[in-house]
Amino acid sequence: GDLDMAITTFAEYASGRPNDSRRFAARFNLAQAHQARGDFVIAADLYRTLINDDPSSGERFRSIVPLVQCLLADQDPLNDADAERMLISMLSGGMSPEAPDFRLALNELGALYYRGARYPQAIERLTESLERFPGANDASMIRYMLADAMRLSAAQIGGSLVQAMPQAQRQELLTLQEQRLGQALALYQEICESSVERDLRRMSELDRIALRNAYFYRADCAFDLGQFEQAIDYYDAAANRYSDDAASLVAMIQIVNAYTKMGQWAEAQTANERARQRFRELPASAFERADLPLERRHWERWLDSATELAQQSDQGAEPSH
Repeated sequence: GDLDMAITTFAEYASGRPNDSRRFAARFNLAQAHQARGDFVIAADLYRTLINDDPSSGERFRSIVPLVQCLLADQDPLNDADAERMLISMLSGGMSPEAPDFRLALNELGALYYRGARYPQAIERLTESLERFPGANDASMIRYMLADAMRLSAAQIGGSLVQAMPQAQRQELLTLQEQRLGQALALYQEICESSVERDLRRMSELDRIALRNAYFYRADCAFDLGQFEQAIDYYDAAANRYSDDAASLVAMIQIVNAYTKMGQWAEAQTANERARQRFRELPASAFERADLPLERRHWERWLDSATELAQQSDQGAEPSH
């Protein structure tokens, strides 16, 4: 864990033994240490040197994915296209699919598309990764990214549907949107079910956030599909499992919205009071986290539901049974 000492030692070894076959491994480890310390520009230069020298020891191929990671992590967005081209070249014939780095490259490209909101391309690459390597250690996180890409792709399609277009095209997009939501729901369900067998104490913080979000987004997909009763069950499960988390308020808000969609005003009113109580109980600091599965549309739906509830109260609506 002493990166400074590691950098000093590997640098001395790599420069002091020009004829040693292990100098390439030393330079690779030197680049890894710089990357771990956040020296992305230095690490990228070292990886490029290894790739250009084309050593027979294998460090050339091992350097491609870390180089891409450095290019994507630095402050220069102009080299992101170079990173994408390297990954595509690597996957389209530059390396055998059986090689360990092939999976890393495939996942990195899928993640690149996912972060860039290029969801159809992300879906293609992440699906390929799960089909090729279903038992990989990071398969759960790849499954989560794929589910999220499906869900967000459906949202993109929803945004395009506000535009004027031929009816046949509109119907095609509606079908694709429903398919994407259904596929995302199924993947989130897999993640939630598999969590029963996992030791949460041994999960990384990123894995725990992904699992929590899977519980909430599973319910969102059911809601967007119009499966409101199922959505209420899912939201209730999420709110109970994460009762001390500010995200639980999102679930309780959506329960109100689901009851409102079904016209069950008495149930909606009760759920709304529960949500308001939870809101009062949570400290202000609970809402300062950047990883909350909370979107503007959740608040907008709650405001719409509150307005409808007020109108129904004014009209003396009969409770539903």
